[in-house]
Amino acid sequence: MTLLAISADSHITEPGDCYLDRIDPKFLDRAPIAVTDETMGATMLIDNGRSRLPYGMVAAAEYARRTGTPYFGICYGFQWAVTEYVRNVCGLKSAHSTEVEPDAEHKVIYKLQDLLGVEDMGGTMRLGSYVCQLLPGSRAAAIYGATEVRERHRHRYEFNRHYESCLTQGGMVISGKTPDGKFVEIAEITEHPWYVAVQFHPEFQSKPLVPHPLFADFVRASLENRRARAGEDAVARVGVTLS
Repeated sequence: MTLLAISADSHITEPGDCYLDRIDPKFLDRAPIAVTDETMGATMLIDNGRSRLPYGMVAAAEYARRTGTPYFGICYGFQWAVTEYVRNVCGLKSAHSTEVEPDAEHKVIYKLQDLLGVEDMGGTMRLGSYVCQLLPGSRAAAIYGATEVRERHRHRYEFNRHYESCLTQGGMVISGKTPDGKFVEIAEITEHPWYVAVQFHPEFQSKPLVPHPLFADFVRASLENRRARAGEDAVARVGVTLS
């Protein structure tokens, strides 16, 4: 898990605009946990790292959701973002990923039925470029400036669409899907300053001088958030006891 802190005293195009603080997910793998913006940083990017105890991933997603902190979940970060939402907003506390808990009551993240029994690693992965159709009017569509894009994948587990209505009724928006509707690709929270989680890997199409639009907009939102928080005193900063 990577926590990204953004400098509040420089322009985004200048050298030294941002710096990275990397925190081992095990730091947050305990419950309950109290966090402030000193422990979590100004913003966060949850990447495709793996943790034997996923509570840290869930805690980071919950903190960002509840405090208005910009959140960008990628692949595994997408999976724990939607799982956290099902648990704490929809109220299904036993929601889990079958990658971690095969016998979970609510299998929010699971291996697709047509991959069950396929043990070869390559055979169980969704690899390569897929078309993603974006919901018109969504944050994702605004960031891309399009309603259809192609993104690259490398993963085995997917969001279980049985829980889609739970997410949407709870306020999360499914803003990206494959054209056949089989795969959910992007989820976002409209009422949040910047909360986007994607199943694909935008870093595969990002370059140092030509950043992927999702990264560029995430950093913009992070910088704004960091500058806003720089004006707060310690007493005014958010403290949250997580679920």
